[in-house]
Amino acid sequence: MVCPLQTEAHLISNTSYPSEEELFEAYLQGDIDYQTYLNLVEIFEAGLDSSDQYLLNEIPGISYLGDVYIEDYLGRGKGLSDLPGGKMKNIGVSGSIKIRRYQEISEGGLGKNRYRFKSSTISNWSWDVLVGEDEDGRREWTKRLMQYKSRRGWLRKLVIGNFTAHYGLGLTVGYRGKLLHKATLPIGDSPLFPDFGGFNGLSGEIAQGHTGLEWFLHYDQDGQYRFRTAALNLKTGYKKWKGEGIFLGSVIQNRNTKQDYKYYQGSVYFQYRDSAFHSEMEMAFPQNTAAIIPAIVMESEYRTEPIKLGFYGWHYDRDFKNLTGGGRSGYYYNTVSIDTIDFSFSDRRNGQQGFLVRAIASLTNNVEYQIAYSPYGENRYERAARMSMSLEAPLSSVSRGKLDYKYKEENKPDGVVSGNELRAEYRLNLKELFLRSYLGYEVDRYGKNYLSYFIKGKIFIIKPMAIEVWLNFDKINIKNKILDYFYGYIREDINPLDNFKIGLKYSYRYNRNNLDHGQSALLIETEVRW
Repeated sequence: MVCPLQTEAHLISNTSYPSEEELFEAYLQGDIDYQTYLNLVEIFEAGLDSSDQYLLNEIPGISYLGDVYIEDYLGRGKGLSDLPGGKMKNIGVSGSIKIRRYQEISEGGLGKNRYRFKSSTISNWSWDVLVGEDEDGRREWTKRLMQYKSRRGWLRKLVIGNFTAHYGLGLTVGYRGKLLHKATLPIGDSPLFPDFGGFNGLSGEIAQGHTGLEWFLHYDQDGQYRFRTAALNLKTGYKKWKGEGIFLGSVIQNRNTKQDYKYYQGSVYFQYRDSAFHSEMEMAFPQNTAAIIPAIVMESEYRTEPIKLGFYGWHYDRDFKNLTGGGRSGYYYNTVSIDTIDFSFSDRRNGQQGFLVRAIASLTNNVEYQIAYSPYGENRYERAARMSMSLEAPLSSVSRGKLDYKYKEENKPDGVVSGNELRAEYRLNLKELFLRSYLGYEVDRYGKNYLSYFIKGKIFIIKPMAIEVWLNFDKINIKNKILDYFYGYIREDINPLDNFKIGLKYSYRYNRNNLDHGQSALLIETEVRW
């Protein structure tokens, strides 16, 4: 179960990808909730391909008002297929074993290990296993997955283990992180219920021509609740049109009282796509609802040189319970209670409605201007609006500059509060050097002024060696000249052989609000590939 926190994500820049340690620090401070933390960790660990880019839409403050620079994650421009976990051609047998040791540098500092095994074969099968070990030496399966994928034949996909699923626009079946608490399990039970934010069980897809059927079974439990769900998705297409009919059934059981809560939901999804325009819409119809349209999500984009226009709208009835679905929404988190089984969970969509409009104009071949506006809110009394503008242009043949301005306004019962943020960014991309830096100025809702400075650099000294530096000075109080938060590291990667890699990383974190203000850590990572 996730924490019902409102998400501001001050420490997570729209285009800065923090390390896992920095993400956890943001979670501890309440800047992101546990669900968002799990989503981000999975993305950074497994990478993205075209089938799961929608995960980015689930993260407040990352892709909501502005495009995400995927290449910044790796340090230089690459396509999605080059990201870890991206789509690659299967040539023979390939795989990797990675061992990571994280150790806090202090007396009695905590340490943990992580072991990962990934492999794929020419027969379209792949394996992904991740095992974590805590400071007491207790091991737990964090992830285990066996997957078959093929573009030919009637069986297109078969997944056994834990996975993500996304039907339509994700309104009925999407990705939402863990619904239940992380269970304290004996070692023997760990493979059955790994600490993972997706679905756990069995998934598959069969297809013939333009018609296909997707399905999945999910089973999870913690010390108090058991969660089971199943879904079917019938999809078909004709020329520029695609359609899906989705049905889902879930049962949550209180293991102490043996009482069940049963939830059923159906939805329809339509898509139209041509060279200049595409539009998608999904409507969901859960059980026991009086609303004509309980939930609807719509996305439309029109592209013509030199302009791209986008409209994204959403409406979720206040009685809409979103146990497994995704979809767009604003930033509010509500606690939804199911009294019959004494169960509650955090939901970003219950009672939400709003829209987002965005325009991107190429002023010249290399200069781009973007503007976005989004009003949203959970009711007519508490509403918010965000506006974002950016201008990006080349400074030389190997560097680019960008100016960003963001404005947020919240209409609360006790008044209106607002905040502003201005950022200047510089990026340099050479063959042996990648550098990205920005200077930000923010006036928050309380009228406090802050500066932030970020720099990331990666240099390839000689062929088998690369050094990366990350410095994030966040929230420097201008009036008091006080630094609230800093995270930095220096990392060295050595590839003595084509299939062998060693990584060393020293990091230091300062947080003025913690009792232990400063903390340093050492990470050692080895990887063997074949």
